[in-house]
Amino acid sequence: MLIIKSLYYQTTTAKQKEIDAKAISSEKERRNLLSTDLIQ
Repeated sequence: MLIIKSLYYQTTTAKQKEIDAKAISSEKERRNLLSTDLIQ
C-alpha cells in the first residue's frame, strides 16, 4: 500500500510540476507581450 501511495504521489507531483512549468512559461510570454505593447 505504501509503495502504491508513493508512486501515485510521485506521478501527481511530476504532473503538477509540468503544469506549473507550463503556467510559468505562458505567464512569461504574456508579460513579454505586454511589455512589447507598452514599448510600441
